[in-house]
Formats: sequence, structure tokens, C-alpha cells
Amino acid sequence: MKALPSFPAARVPFATVVTDLTRCHRTWFHKQVDRCFVATQLVAAQAMKYGLISSQISCHGLPIRPAFNLPSRPKREIRQQLGMDSAASTVMLIGGGEGMGKLEEIAKALAQMSGFALQLLHFGTSLFEISLNELVSVP
Repeated sequence: MKALPSFPAARVPFATVVTDLTRCHRTWFHKQVDRCFVATQLVAAQAMKYGLISSQISCHGLPIRPAFNLPSRPKREIRQQLGMDSAASTVMLIGGGEGMGKLEEIAKALAQMSGFALQLLHFGTSLFEISLNELVSVP
């Protein structure tokens, strides 16, 4: 059987995309990376602190879906679609990779300190039950 010709191995570029906006773990910043894409100048400074040089870093913000740049629908229409009170104040609590603490405790504190109708908007599966005027879960 005839041996296959050998080809030099192609060099595959090594890139990292860091989506954290503030504090990042140092393992995101490998010194042999070809390009490290970061969302903020603060993270770019951290990358340099951990040994990257400016030619390795590209600060482009976060990539977003093009639909986010479209004009939004009227607030009243969205609230109606979600079955929300169009006159009540609305709070949206969001937790991320860094965490935001205990969402249930924050929601209860908001409910206790507000002297007006309050709605809690939570995206995804409801994490807790709370006695606000309305809990709206958006799948």
C-alpha cells in the first residue's frame, strides 16, 4: 500500500472571547493567544496585567443579535402581550455569571419598600414564589 504524502501541519489560530464586563479570572488570558477579544477597556487592562500585549487584544464590546438594534415595540403593547398591568411600576431582576446575590431577598425587599404597585419580571423558569402584585415568567 502506498503511503500518503505528509503535509506540514497547518497552524490553527488561537483566540479567546471574554464576555465578562468587569472582573475576569486570569485563566482567560493565555500568553500564547493570537487574539483575545474583550468587551471593555477594563477587561483589556486586566489582560495586559496578566501578561498579554496590546497587539493580542481587541476591544469590540459584546456581540449582539441584530434584532437588538431594531426599534422596540411600544411599551403598552409589550405589557399587554405579557399580561402585565400597564400602569404599575415594573422591576426586572437579572443575575449573571458574577451573581447578583439572592434574588428572592432582593425582590422581597423591593416589595416591602415600594409604596406602589410593583411587578416582578423574571425571564426563564420562576425561581421562587413571592407575594408581589404579579409574577410574570417569560419563557
